[in-house]
Amino acid sequence: MNYCTLKVRVLELLQSDASRKEGLQLEFKRAEAKVPEDMWETYSAFANTRGGLILLGIDDSGKVQGVQNPERMKGQLENNLHNPSKVSLNLCTDESTLDSIQVGEHVIIAIDVRPAAVNEKPVYINGNMGQSFYRFGSRDFKCSEEQIQQMVRDKSTNCPTGRVIPKTGWECIDSPTWKAYRQRMVSYKFDHPWVELDDKTLLEKLGGYSRDEETGVEGITQAGLLMFGTDDAIRRYFPRYQVNYCEYGDSGQHDFRTRWLDRIYPDGTWAGNLYQFFFRVLPKLTETLKQPFILDENLIAMGETDAHKSVRESLANAIIHADYYGQGGVMISRYPDRIELSNPGTLLVPLEQIRKGGVSVCRNIGLQTMFLRIGIVEKMGSGYDTILRGWLEEGMIPPMLLENNCPARVTCTLPLAAIINREEKQKLQEYIGLERYQNLDSLRRVVLHLITAKGELTSVELGEALAFLPKYRVHETLKDLEKSGYLHACGRASGKTYGLRQKQTESESKDLPSSVILVRKKKRAKAEEMKQAILDLCRDRWMGLLEIAAALDRHPHPLRYTLRLLEAKGNLEFRFPENETHPKQAYRTREKMM
Repeated sequence: MNYCTLKVRVLELLQSDASRKEGLQLEFKRAEAKVPEDMWETYSAFANTRGGLILLGIDDSGKVQGVQNPERMKGQLENNLHNPSKVSLNLCTDESTLDSIQVGEHVIIAIDVRPAAVNEKPVYINGNMGQSFYRFGSRDFKCSEEQIQQMVRDKSTNCPTGRVIPKTGWECIDSPTWKAYRQRMVSYKFDHPWVELDDKTLLEKLGGYSRDEETGVEGITQAGLLMFGTDDAIRRYFPRYQVNYCEYGDSGQHDFRTRWLDRIYPDGTWAGNLYQFFFRVLPKLTETLKQPFILDENLIAMGETDAHKSVRESLANAIIHADYYGQGGVMISRYPDRIELSNPGTLLVPLEQIRKGGVSVCRNIGLQTMFLRIGIVEKMGSGYDTILRGWLEEGMIPPMLLENNCPARVTCTLPLAAIINREEKQKLQEYIGLERYQNLDSLRRVVLHLITAKGELTSVELGEALAFLPKYRVHETLKDLEKSGYLHACGRASGKTYGLRQKQTESESKDLPSSVILVRKKKRAKAEEMKQAILDLCRDRWMGLLEIAAALDRHPHPLRYTLRLLEAKGNLEFRFPENETHPKQAYRTREKMM
């Protein structure tokens, strides 16, 4: 971010009454004569949560009061930011993140606090790690000792579950689980050099057995115990360990005191480790998908769809990224309308970065390696991309990712509802051509489906429907679809409206009425020419708005007025006269006018 961007951002925010309200990433401080001490608590809270903007010189109601001697106050802020005894980390290093801004007759100071990286947390004040804060809603809260310990664990260069558990050996490993894992590994990639290794060497390669370089102690690692251990051994070393699956018959919110239809948890009848939990739960989750998901005798997926890959990756992610020292354990819930996968711990990279795609940070690399070697996860760092792509490919409402800080939990929700039904999907394929449809990626298909279902949408409406994506990706997708001839747009900026458009081939154009061809050739047709073209186009057949717009090479929005005018005069009839905005509305020239 540069200086102009920060200034414009602040001024635009203050111009909008709706935006002038404190929240998760916005804080006002009156600060007329000096920097209030509680400002540093907000600084710590923003740094440890999702970042945010602090504006000095504005009261709690959003009224601009200004600050006295802004340059002196700015200097004091800079000195304190560079003082380790005041804040443990300076996240505002130049005018792109800290500056004074003229607002009418007043001057305020803007402090743009970026979210701290996982290896920078906790960010604390007054030289005391106990003075670490987090943001919840529009308030700052002091971190608990457990939250601080979690941040310290996450910043460690050594993966927690890679540590050796002293005095542990094969007696802690569940033999049926280990045998099933080896069989799955051979079935997945029989020519992999590791499949011929002996048990101990293979477990070492997987990160499940190791030797502590400092103490020389050998034993099962925490990852090895969690993945392959016996129930007794796991609970001995992980007293908070919990894995639960529950299936409910309605879509309400539940806890484990509520009656469930089905439940899987370590009840003493099975080993209770992560490997067995994964393969007991996966078939339950995939039952909700329309196309059956089948595992053969070697536990190899047969007939797997993109949606099945998303469910599989989501379940693996919840297990791999969980903090097994945290509260609540891994909780998987299946409802008639959604699947919820929740695990203890926070995200190790900002939520916005995960949505953009790219390399992710894994909390438990050992567990990730173990799943990778049997084909459960596709590759390192592709988790959310795989989940999102699979759901979009199947035309489902996109997944939602939510992070809570108290207690620290991450929840991924997979809605079990489609954006568009099969009939509408087939209609879109026929309209733009099957080959063109198949050449589109999943995101572009979803955008076209949304616009087809509504007839037309503004860029703001599309951004709200695709809120799981950063705005720039939505903008780039719309721009590309318009440039490629799939969409026709009118208006500017956020008010731009998009409708479906199909370029007709030369041979198709020759079959059109002469009045339609005349309109297509003109950039601006006369009103009477447009009316005649529509009447000729709709003679003896029902035609929808998008079809009419494509034939006339016009955007659908301005055609609505002409269609209503022709209907009012008795020239056109509506297929659904009782509901003018019916999603399948069509128009036909009245016979009496022929």
